Amino acid sequence: MNQLVIYENLEEEVEVVRQSMVLAGLEFGLNHHYTIELSTELDRLLNELFFHTNTCNS
Repeated sequence: MNQLVIYENLEEEVEVVRQSMVLAGLEFGLNHHYTIELSTELDRLLNELFFHTNTCNS
């Protein structure tokens, strides 16, 4: 798969999970397990995006 497509897909996924996490935090609270799961997933995606960015720029 094209590296640019992978990067763009990751960016989209980050934004979707980020928005879901914000809504979950507002609805259930920041300490709710669902909000924390989304936060963990967002961390994972951001790390993947960071790794991908650094790998492509090396």
